[in-house]
Amino acid sequence: MNILNSSLPLPQRDRPIPAQDMIDLSGLFRIIWRRKGTIALVVVATVALTGTWLHFATPIYTASSSILLDTREQHITNVKEVVSELSVSSSVIAGEVSVVMSNLLVGKVVDQLHLVDDPEFDPWIPRAPSYADQAKDLLRRAFAAVGIADLWPLEADDRSRQPAASKKAEARRVVIEAVQNHLSVRQSGIAYVIEVSFSSPDPLTASRVANAVAQRYIQDQIDGSREATRRAAVWLGERIEGLRVQVETAEVAVVKLRAQQAREEGGGVDVVTQQLKELNSALVTASAARAAADAQYRQVANLLETGGVEAASRVVSSPLILTLSQQKAELERNLAELSKRYGAAHPEVVKVKAGIGDVERALELEVQKAQATMRNDLAVAVKRETQLTSEVETAQARLTKLAESSVQLRQLERSAAATASVYESFLARYKETSQQADLERAGARLISVAEPPRAPSHPRKKLILALAGIAGGVLGLGLAFGLELFSTVFHTPDELHARTGLPVLAVLPAVRRRTNKRWLVRQLVARPTTRFIEAARDLRTSLALLQGDVTPQVIMVTSALPGEGKSTTSITLAYLQHVAGHRSVIIDCNLRRPSLAKMFGADDAPTIEPYLRGEASIEDIVSIDPATGLHLIAAAPRKSVEDEWLHSSRLGELIEVLRDRYDFVILDAEATSSTSDSLLLAQRADAVLVVVRSGRTSASAVLHSLDRLEVSHCQIAGTVLSQAPANVRTDSLRGGRRFG
Repeated sequence: MNILNSSLPLPQRDRPIPAQDMIDLSGLFRIIWRRKGTIALVVVATVALTGTWLHFATPIYTASSSILLDTREQHITNVKEVVSELSVSSSVIAGEVSVVMSNLLVGKVVDQLHLVDDPEFDPWIPRAPSYADQAKDLLRRAFAAVGIADLWPLEADDRSRQPAASKKAEARRVVIEAVQNHLSVRQSGIAYVIEVSFSSPDPLTASRVANAVAQRYIQDQIDGSREATRRAAVWLGERIEGLRVQVETAEVAVVKLRAQQAREEGGGVDVVTQQLKELNSALVTASAARAAADAQYRQVANLLETGGVEAASRVVSSPLILTLSQQKAELERNLAELSKRYGAAHPEVVKVKAGIGDVERALELEVQKAQATMRNDLAVAVKRETQLTSEVETAQARLTKLAESSVQLRQLERSAAATASVYESFLARYKETSQQADLERAGARLISVAEPPRAPSHPRKKLILALAGIAGGVLGLGLAFGLELFSTVFHTPDELHARTGLPVLAVLPAVRRRTNKRWLVRQLVARPTTRFIEAARDLRTSLALLQGDVTPQVIMVTSALPGEGKSTTSITLAYLQHVAGHRSVIIDCNLRRPSLAKMFGADDAPTIEPYLRGEASIEDIVSIDPATGLHLIAAAPRKSVEDEWLHSSRLGELIEVLRDRYDFVILDAEATSSTSDSLLLAQRADAVLVVVRSGRTSASAVLHSLDRLEVSHCQIAGTVLSQAPANVRTDSLRGGRRFG
């Protein structure tokens, strides 16, 4: 009785795999390892083609010279240069690089070295076409062959019809362009250094042109400075002569105007101004004296009117008046003492009073005289003040007139001074420039001379070969991943599970087969701990855990195509069940191409056909392998097999009897793509194992085989990936612990 087929649901194959956000690096490495032969072939081909090209490529030599932009000044004299030193910056260096690369400078080098006549540069000398020219010619011919030659017309060669002068100019232009194409000028790092490099098939030519370009650049700087100095000297000489005439004219005009002022006004503005200053000072003094005299006179007059002679005498400054005042005071003291002592009628008192009267009369006379003197002094001061006022007004009028004419004088003087200053400056600069002509120097100097190179700079064979190897590796990787992307075969259990939706119960690694018949038997017995055996144990364990307590007893092993390892899987599974203590029998159900007898080396073993015909019993057809102890029912090779044998009750009875006698019955069935025998046999099995060979079986074949098996309503337990490379992981089995 088929227990599993009657109790278990059909397997589900359409379960999606959870998406993985992370890149499987190990998977990428496995792809690389699988395609290592393709990658290696691409690398070898790329390196070989590159090496062939390097063998026929013309070596190019590069020579370099270095120019230092010298910003240091040489202070031989204090004379300023006509052409100033360079203020070096990134933009200035870029400009100097453009100067070195210019066609004007390169043209001078071409003329200096006579490169137009050099066979290497002469454009009229026939040369073998380059690979690029050959490719262009081939494309033109292809265009012409298909009738679209107008899209790429041939270039007309009319050089033979050009005049000699035009032909020479054209040759010079072509050579200049050729030199520019092979010339490299760049700044060396961040230094003020310009590196001039030239490439040529001839190392001597490379060094010769590089040095000539550098030297021509420096010489052009010197020549340019000298030419600028010469032009400046000529221009200065012309300007100096004109300025000299202007200075003389201006100075004569100033002298004439000053002479006119001296004749008409008695001097210039400075003289008249000094006179006016002196007159103003004298007028101030006179006015002060007049004011003082007037004040003193008025004071004395007022005192005489109000206080009398005695009051006026006090402010008059006179020695006599002072003496008289003292005498009067003395006499008045004596009068007071005598009057007190003798009385008013005493002769001495009368005498003193008479003396006082005499003094008073004399004092009055002196005050009158002083007043008269003050009156005269006041009149003199007034007259002096009036005279000075008149003289000041006269001087001011002269100064006003001189100021009006001095405006023109100052203009003439400023013009003459400015012209003279410019003249002197130009004259000094002219003398400096004349002395500077022989001291001109370049703002750059040659610090490194190009020597003929010993080794070519291009092609750099080692570097190019290394890059070719890298490029080949990249192309190989791209090709490998491309092939993997469009590949329809299975390499990993993940791929197998993703496409079939069935659990992968085991991944059997590839083993090296032997030519003898019993190589698998010896492998199982002699080496029980190999990776292959351990992987097969995973298959045994997965089958035991498919449905918990229920373990499939009759197991059919098949494949989509022949030669995928189903017989090897069947023998190994049966042997592992046997060594685990289970009674196991294996039946060769591939009646068209049986292989079990050959693999066990039992060519004379009894076969299943007599039993199916009813001519033998079960005991007659079961043989035991002496090395492994396995029970085997072999089959004889036949060209055709009657379908009724698979439908007959004899086959079903055989399987049921063996189910009762053995713990496991392994059916080694035929590939499903060959015939429908396996589909009939699958209905009698508890579980079906589909063996898929890694890297060989296409997905379409496997899916077609599974579809056919599902039509027979068999129980597909899962798949087994056989002949897997050693780097395929066996710990990533998909659904290996689930059945149904």
